[in-house]
Amino acid sequence: VECETVTRSVQTHRASRHFRNYWRYFPEGFDRFAAFVSRTWPGMAIYPPEKPEMLAKTLRMMCREGALPGELYWAGFGFQIWCQLLTHIFRASDDALLVIDEPEIYLHPDVQRQLLSILRDLGPDVLIATHSTEIMTEADPAEIIMIDKTGRAGRRLKDIRGVQQALDAVGSVQNI
Repeated sequence: VECETVTRSVQTHRASRHFRNYWRYFPEGFDRFAAFVSRTWPGMAIYPPEKPEMLAKTLRMMCREGALPGELYWAGFGFQIWCQLLTHIFRASDDALLVIDEPEIYLHPDVQRQLLSILRDLGPDVLIATHSTEIMTEADPAEIIMIDKTGRAGRRLKDIRGVQQALDAVGSVQNI
């Protein structure tokens, strides 16, 4: 993938497809990013992408889980998604608004809960569309706006009772 393609896609829905190439062409801040990945996913380390000469068409990105090194592809979807998500969070740290649509896909419940504290410290305002009971129960009720497609406006929740209504609306059996 060429640098022009990555640059053109960086603000679109295709950005996650170019996660490795983003760090290849724009390596500034990778060390901070890698340290953050290690802090938020214990036991994992991630390394900058590389293009070995013998594999000229293949961009390789290595990680290490404990003592086991391997290509990021083999680390599992959850870790790959986490790295993609953190890449975009890092890129958005100077923006006014960050919109994240259903970040819970492939993420372990502990990582979903951790995401909110990361986003609170980020800088920009954050809007998350989610059906995750983990994210909803980790949020303060006043941080949640419940959207009902049959209504004309969202409703900001005020208390635990409102959070329970939101959980019920997404089909959860969780009783908080």
